[in-house]
Amino acid sequence: MSNSQRSEELRWLNNFRAEAAKAGLEFEILKSDGDSPDFLIKYDGRCVGVEITEIHIDEIHNNLSQNDSQNGSRSRKIHSDKDKIIKWAETKYSNTCSKSIQATFKFNDSYFSENVKRNIRKNMVECIVDVLGKTNLDDKEILKYKKIDGHSTPPTPPFVKSIWVRKTPVAKRRPWKQDNVSYTKKLQPCDLKIVLTNKNQKIEDYQKTVCVNWLLIYANFDLPYGRFACPENDDSNWPCSKFERTYVFCSEPKQFLIQLDGRGGVRILTSKLESGF
Repeated sequence: MSNSQRSEELRWLNNFRAEAAKAGLEFEILKSDGDSPDFLIKYDGRCVGVEITEIHIDEIHNNLSQNDSQNGSRSRKIHSDKDKIIKWAETKYSNTCSKSIQATFKFNDSYFSENVKRNIRKNMVECIVDVLGKTNLDDKEILKYKKIDGHSTPPTPPFVKSIWVRKTPVAKRRPWKQDNVSYTKKLQPCDLKIVLTNKNQKIEDYQKTVCVNWLLIYANFDLPYGRFACPENDDSNWPCSKFERTYVFCSEPKQFLIQLDGRGGVRILTSKLESGF
């Protein structure tokens, strides 16, 4: 596992721990240099392994045509290009501008093909940094969002529909990101079958490290292919898991935490169905 992947999964585990605490489930994250399972925790006086996996909407092949699946893969590549542009712009802005800001971008998709060449991405970064550097943000309105678009002074470049930006104290600054307003799918039993089939096959390997293991299935709502909504209490026929406990956690803004109950149903531990940014 790469350092970046481990850092991302550790962030997911910390997010899960914070949400689980609201349902009375508290544990300590232990140091772990191994990859099987991903992490070790201390729960109720025992060492427990936690394997973490991410779920994508377009991984449910039974519900997608071949073209739909290909489109999902293409959308991930385009989304990745946009993420790179945002991260490079944030780094360059931080190195050249003294203001601490948080920005959320909505791109014009007509300017993005399956792969945007590196030199084009660099030009896009320069344009974004130039606009944000010239945008006037009132010091008295710290933490208040301002919308920048093609009618603003200066205007956004044509490949950006809008940027919501606000001044922030350094301690409260969060990473720049995309505004991913897109389809939200209610989580259903079929969505977990592929993930559970793959992870169930590896349970014996995890048990060689630690006897008791949990599975955390993470849905990243920041991404268009991770936008799940909470299931209903009466949903049934969920797939079986060989892990002692199996949790599904979806990040904000439609945050929820559920646990497979082992009898074909789910327990909704927490749910926050409020609208996002």
